[in-house]
Amino acid sequence: MSDPNQPPQEGIQANQPPYAPPPPPGAPYSDPGVAQPPAKKGKAGKIIGIIAGVVVVLLIACGAIGYFALGIGKNSAANAKQGDCLAGDDISGGTTTASLTVTECSASDARYKVVGLVAGKTKTEASTQGNELCQPFVAQGAELLYWQESSRGSGTGNLLCLSKAK
Repeated sequence: MSDPNQPPQEGIQANQPPYAPPPPPGAPYSDPGVAQPPAKKGKAGKIIGIIAGVVVVLLIACGAIGYFALGIGKNSAANAKQGDCLAGDDISGGTTTASLTVTECSASDARYKVVGLVAGKTKTEASTQGNELCQPFVAQGAELLYWQESSRGSGTGNLLCLSKAK
């Protein structure tokens, strides 16, 4: 034991042990003078992050499918306007599986020019009433008809009244 009449040793206060007791077994070491890292986020934060990532991937995939597979890209014949030219398959034989895309009228592959457009028609309306619907555009050279669905599965599209490009 220590003598109460003796002055305390340097760095040790009276009535206190000369060292701090060790932490209980299994407890993490904590130095009060050192900043602790922030607490980890719970599982909810990880789940929200994963869901947000999946949503972003799905949006990108849907956009790519719409642009490429469904033919709603900016060069699709579904987006042709009066005065545009089209390149692609020969439709003079009345083929219904032709593929046409918008191109510059000065391009060497330009086959047809859109001289008239009748929007919002079904394929049946285009095939049965096409000649009548394009009649107002005969004076501008309309001699061929081409129907393009606006978007896959919509059932409606544009009837294009076409002349030869060159």
